[in-house]
Amino acid sequence: MPGSIAVRDGYQFSLLAISNCSAGGAPRRLIDLDGPWAVTSDLPDGVIEDWEGMIGAGHRWELERTRLFLWALAGSDHQDLDLHRSVLQLYYGLLIGVPFLSHGRMTLFEGRMSDGRLSIERLDPYHQTWSVAGSPSRSVTVSSVRLAHRVAVQLEAIDRSAGRERFNRILRTFREGCEAESADVRLHQFVRATEGFVVPWKWQHYQDRTSEFCTGRAKPYLKELYQLRGSIEHLRGPYRLMPRWLSKRARLLRLLQRAMLAEVLARTLIVNVLLDPACWSHFESFEAAEAFWRRMSLAQRSSVLPLAINIPDVLRVFDPSRVPT
Repeated sequence: MPGSIAVRDGYQFSLLAISNCSAGGAPRRLIDLDGPWAVTSDLPDGVIEDWEGMIGAGHRWELERTRLFLWALAGSDHQDLDLHRSVLQLYYGLLIGVPFLSHGRMTLFEGRMSDGRLSIERLDPYHQTWSVAGSPSRSVTVSSVRLAHRVAVQLEAIDRSAGRERFNRILRTFREGCEAESADVRLHQFVRATEGFVVPWKWQHYQDRTSEFCTGRAKPYLKELYQLRGSIEHLRGPYRLMPRWLSKRARLLRLLQRAMLAEVLARTLIVNVLLDPACWSHFESFEAAEAFWRRMSLAQRSSVLPLAINIPDVLRVFDPSRVPT
């Protein structure tokens, strides 16, 4: 909607202020989405001044420079909506929809518009996220906001499905990977997120099953990812399985590149499953996922989830020059 950003009187809101976003701010002043959601590049006039007494001058300085705000709003006729959860669903959609997204501290504000004043009743800080050094930069675009909205709508539906607990665990693992600063932790969490769909008992399962979603020379890289994940999980570190003749920097670059690959695999699986409700029953439990791999033919599996992730193409976007020496 054109014009000034405003909240209607009597409306409740949950608002996520995403500071220092690597992908930039919202591409429009206001993107009005179906349901309770909206995305803006700034706040209604006068709000930051009104809030300074509660948030402090330092936080005011941060908000004045923030250009990405996610909203969930509801009037008195929708008091049953969980706006806190709704705005986090939109954030999950953005985290999944914008590859290699990183940002500074987030703050969740909750309150209502009453008598012309946007008042805060609660605020909570949230962790920042990171991107792997060497990964490409992406922007928040109108299409990525629309994709985030589609994911949020499906997450709302998943909350009413039998797969809620399992999908929430997969998403939590993916988010923890995004929030990890170190590449080894990121790789570990992103591989775990893919395991939610692949359910491997050993590296051969992971290699063979995940390769069905891939093209190119995939299997050696998938085997390496799973072995690196195991070495990290058992506190042996990420370099134990790498060739000894590699230099220290070469090992670091290899780890960063593999962490980026694991992130792409996890994100691609998650978004494609979430956006196709026909897939949900195949992954809503460990037993259902096992049946997907053990009882269905390759042709049947490919029809359920027709993916073709080209691993060599993914690896080629890694830029070593973006990694500090």
